Amino acid sequence: MSFLSIDEVVIHVVDIEASAKFYIGAFDLHMLAGENDSILLGVLNSPSGRIRLREVRAREGVAPHVWDLGPRLLGMYSRDLSSTLKRIESAGGTPRPLVSYPYGGGEMREAIALGSDHVWWTLPEVGADGPRQPSPALEENPARQHGELHSVVVVVEDVDQAIAFFRDAGGMTLLFDGVMQGEVFEEMIGFPSGASLRIAFLAGPEKAPARIEFMSFEGVERSEGRKDNIGIRRIVMNTADLAETLAKFVELECRMISENVIEGPAGMEVELREVKQ
Repeated sequence: MSFLSIDEVVIHVVDIEASAKFYIGAFDLHMLAGENDSILLGVLNSPSGRIRLREVRAREGVAPHVWDLGPRLLGMYSRDLSSTLKRIESAGGTPRPLVSYPYGGGEMREAIALGSDHVWWTLPEVGADGPRQPSPALEENPARQHGELHSVVVVVEDVDQAIAFFRDAGGMTLLFDGVMQGEVFEEMIGFPSGASLRIAFLAGPEKAPARIEFMSFEGVERSEGRKDNIGIRRIVMNTADLAETLAKFVELECRMISENVIEGPAGMEVELREVKQ
């Protein structure tokens, strides 16, 4: 068995009402559920790719660079990227320049932006042919501007090790593994001239959102020993057989944080949740 998709991403926030206002305003997400200290946001009727905001007592501190180690970015498809960047800015975020580059035999328009809670966003634009990977939110509603959560991006020191964690024990499939460098990526990400990044995408058997991505950077200076008080804290992975999947991680001697929660690459928390197929 394997990981099927990312059910939800848990983000630690200082002001839950202000954070919810940002995500709803920037990406037209819906409030799906609320508890005393958490709010679940997502797209109605979309089976995965949701965001849980959990309020914690913490100081906001300084926002990370894109290339600082840890779970760093979330991805969202947009049908109109120029409009999305304006919405992010109006909601209080900071977009970087929109760029275009060759990708998959065509052209990709993409931008990144720093949003609420020290979370960076990677925002690919959906072309006339639709999303490159499945997005029930967009496929079922042609009028919708944004998809559900498209991907979670973790910056790691060792991409090969991170791939092995999700491929060998998690049973996910590697969709892409390559190096990106040059002026267009320097402009999009803001890293120094001559720097580069390696990026790898993995997905479950149906390529359902959200998918997992890993990046490592060369030629950058990152914040050493950084420990974020807020931001992306945990991903909750759907699996069809919880016991079997957990057994694989036990065989690999992965550290268990608590029941059904494993320490993943770059210290991220990975919770396993069984779903019926």
